[in-house]
Amino acid sequence: MKCTATALNVICHRHREDMSIRRSSLAASVSHVIELVLPAQCVACGADEAQLCDGCLALCRPFPQWARPTHPQLDFPACVAATSYAGIPRRVLLAYKEQGRCAMRSVLAAQLLAAVRAAADGLTPAHALGLVPIPTAPAARRRRGGDHLIPILRTARRRSRNLFGVWPLLRTTHERADSVGLDAAARRRNIADGFAIRAWARRPPELTALLLVDDVVTSGATLSEAARTLRAAGFPVLDSVALAATP
Repeated sequence: MKCTATALNVICHRHREDMSIRRSSLAASVSHVIELVLPAQCVACGADEAQLCDGCLALCRPFPQWARPTHPQLDFPACVAATSYAGIPRRVLLAYKEQGRCAMRSVLAAQLLAAVRAAADGLTPAHALGLVPIPTAPAARRRRGGDHLIPILRTARRRSRNLFGVWPLLRTTHERADSVGLDAAARRRNIADGFAIRAWARRPPELTALLLVDDVVTSGATLSEAARTLRAAGFPVLDSVALAATP
């Protein structure tokens, strides 16, 4: 009976994952149609030139550097952020996440790839590289039609000619409040025990260096909790990367 229950749990988790992927694909298709129909207008400055004008694109150029979260915890994996979560880069990320502007995925993938290369600098050729995305909170996933990070990771992986593997090892365990406006202590309480290892997760090959991936790092609470969950299950976490860090 225990084996049957475990098998049913695995099937249910896989079914939910398949449904999430389908919703994400449908949302992306709808967004592409909308982008084709609507007049081209820069998502960052509003110029009637392109979905992202040349000037704003230049300001999205990645400058990877080690992030300094406001209240890092002992479990915090050192994080390389591609850019600062302010100004034009912030508007571009929000346009992709909250407005469904899928054309911004290419810009964000370039940022992510720059951060990954900076974080992986110094690894020996014997090491494989694996990226573990932070899963989107359930409410946000429903609102956006899917997980927003995985498509960026896959685009970056194709561009890099398979420099890294994508390992979605984590799942969320419960609903959580939007972290915007929460202080460091509230963020820690909000994310506490918020992740678990997926029932069907395959263990990466030996000598795989795992990097956690988040979109924005602020207090470091989310990355710390994710790293704690992975390490407790025997997955070695090297460091982490983020698209942007709160200044």
